[in-house]
Amino acid sequence: GRSIAEHWQEDLLAVLDAAGATAPALMGLTDAGPLLLRFVAAHPERCSRLILFNTSACFAAAPDYPIGFDPEQLQRFLEFIRRVWGNEKWPDWFSPSVAGNEPLRRWIAKWCRIQASPGTAVANVRDVSAIDARPALAEIRVPTLVMTRTGHRMLPASHGRYIAEQLHDARFVELPGADGMPMWETSDEILDRVEEFLTGSRHGEPDRVLVTLMSTDLVDSTRRAAELGDSAW
Repeated sequence: GRSIAEHWQEDLLAVLDAAGATAPALMGLTDAGPLLLRFVAAHPERCSRLILFNTSACFAAAPDYPIGFDPEQLQRFLEFIRRVWGNEKWPDWFSPSVAGNEPLRRWIAKWCRIQASPGTAVANVRDVSAIDARPALAEIRVPTLVMTRTGHRMLPASHGRYIAEQLHDARFVELPGADGMPMWETSDEILDRVEEFLTGSRHGEPDRVLVTLMSTDLVDSTRRAAELGDSAW
């Protein structure tokens, strides 16, 4: 049978083809890191720039890779996912900056359930944890932005730093905070860095202007508009 990396590459190629995206910038988060690195190494013509956030080239430890997780740590993490995936305890670990926001906690829990069942989530992490994408790093030539968080509890910043050090053309940025996702914590800074990486500059703060707005209403305006038609009105 085909590996998860091969199936994932076929799916991504199909999406890029359907969208007419010849060589877009691609961004990978968390467990997508090894899969995306393998994809870019295998299909360099399909990616113009690469952005990685809170991810790794290899989650499992090896004799020449002591920053990885040993089998016992990986097993404990799989058991943890099975317990908390899809319930409101997940944000405590993965998005602590919004853990006190009850409506958002419920939304994140629902978002997880929509993605996958706990069993499917565990199977996905188990499969990805077995992938070693470190050999792909020497083959990648596209400019890459690697961002990590200093306080992320699930993945040390050393994983992102390792990727940046091994790549031919990479920028490494260590961000404050502990969230595993980029949406809520320091999101403006992340967007600014991505914009600068992709375009060469930041737009910065928008210009502020003072304006006066006047609102008026015409009596029986809805009926008159229907009678006259949009152009005449």
